[in-house]
Amino acid sequence: MDNTKIIIFSASIKEVNAILYQTNIKFIKNGNLFSAIYKSIDIQIYITGIGIDTIIFFHNFHIKNSENDSKNFYFKFGTCGVISNIPLLNIVSPNLIHYEDKCIKLNNSYSTNNSLMTVTKKLNSVFNFSGIDLIDMETFFVVEKIKNVIPILVTTDYDNKNEFINNLTKASSILKDFFIDLLTR
Repeated sequence: MDNTKIIIFSASIKEVNAILYQTNIKFIKNGNLFSAIYKSIDIQIYITGIGIDTIIFFHNFHIKNSENDSKNFYFKFGTCGVISNIPLLNIVSPNLIHYEDKCIKLNNSYSTNNSLMTVTKKLNSVFNFSGIDLIDMETFFVVEKIKNVIPILVTTDYDNKNEFINNLTKASSILKDFFIDLLTR
């Protein structure tokens, strides 16, 4: 990965907290960007905010001009809820990403055989979840806006806010372990 750039998008700093503060990498904060150089790898972690509006704003003002560089590796790190029988605190990289009646199919070396639905309303709203395993609030919009982005998500809860809060620190640690492994490949 010499002379490459790893760009990570995360909705919340809490999702990547362990990467920023529990590694030997010294990140520099500039607004919603945390950047560092590790060996010859340029690392940028953007905190985008939660939901569609923040992703579109973020894309339009920060990403458009840099997304076509073939040396860049793009990841969406985050968490997701589970609405199937997938165990909690596992890394998933869904190969089907849905929003309403749209679907994006991904095929990368990290893809798992899971289907994710991005929602903009609470889960108790009326949705057709047939064939859906996972749920979140941003991944579809990130994948739609940023070419070649790979979602790396940790399952945190079965639609239970307390379960999500209790597992968020563990999820961040799991993402940190994945990140360290990524850097050493």
